[in-house]
Amino acid sequence: MKELNFLKSLTSTTSINLQMEDVSIRVEVNHPRLETTICQYFAPFLGVIKRNPIRVIGIQGEPIVNANKLLDVPRAHGLPKTAFYHIDQTLVIYKKRSGVVYYIHDGVFYAVGDLIRYPQQLCNLVSLAFAHKLKSHGWISIHASAVTKGDTGIAFAGPSGSAKSTLALAMLDLGYNFVSNDRISLNRSIDQVYMAGVPKWPRVNPGTLLTINRLRELISDEKLASYMNLSPAQLWELEDKHDVPVDRVYGQEKLILNTKLIMLYILSWRRSDGQLQIKVVPQHEVGYLLVNLIKTELSDPPNLAPPSPLVLSQLLSDVRVFHVTGSIDVFALAQNILQHEQEVTALQEESPSLTALQSSILHSLD
Repeated sequence: MKELNFLKSLTSTTSINLQMEDVSIRVEVNHPRLETTICQYFAPFLGVIKRNPIRVIGIQGEPIVNANKLLDVPRAHGLPKTAFYHIDQTLVIYKKRSGVVYYIHDGVFYAVGDLIRYPQQLCNLVSLAFAHKLKSHGWISIHASAVTKGDTGIAFAGPSGSAKSTLALAMLDLGYNFVSNDRISLNRSIDQVYMAGVPKWPRVNPGTLLTINRLRELISDEKLASYMNLSPAQLWELEDKHDVPVDRVYGQEKLILNTKLIMLYILSWRRSDGQLQIKVVPQHEVGYLLVNLIKTELSDPPNLAPPSPLVLSQLLSDVRVFHVTGSIDVFALAQNILQHEQEVTALQEESPSLTALQSSILHSLD
């Protein structure tokens, strides 16, 4: 009861309206710096909302949390970063590194803590609310970055550290548009698979910033000097993430959240692990390769059942899927994708247009 009373006591001073494709989100905050954070990070989505919005409330202040109830969320590698518990139909999520607490109650998403020091936590909650909306309407989320050109959407699925974001940014330099850097949601309409990107900027390590020339401007002179003393291997492993604001670096027109999915690359490559290999995946094997890359969240709808390999294979039956193994070589893979461009274009000409089908799939979010 204490948590619920706490949420009822929270007050905001400013609201910001975001329209992300057909999803409306109203972000309510209690500090001018949080308003600035949201307006800058989600600049491409500022506008008049079209429908009943999801509420996201960001409060600069002291959260309350019952430490005795917290259960750690295990990680495959490293110590847990998140803990949680349920009480009074409220999900409480504690972020260990920042001390920020998320509360999800009655369809409203709250972030309380030192959000001025950790603004990414509030931005992440907005993206989480967007993804939650899609999942509640049957979309399936996977760990993937994605790009698009015209009606051609290409996704790169893989675990953390598999260079998904770097690959997406490399494709932007080759004329593609940005869809997502870490998660895409998938759904089918008629005979096409659609993907929706989560509105969240790529967070990349210094190795990526130094490899892609136009990203060097994001590095301060002081940090650039320190990076130059590190080996390539050290740069890739260095935990010093930087946001890449795609709208400011590449242009707002380079951001497209929803498109058809025609090609999917499943990244199982490693650093210094032999020659790069790219193989076509038979349809019946697609689901088995992808099932471990399903993106789940504590906030997922309680009745959401994980998709089976068979369901995933059927969902992607019209998508060309490739399995990438061997040594990580982002630019070699990017060139391989360009070599498929004529084939992709031919597929586009045989498929219904994105415009004709967008309405039926996006407007199902009511």
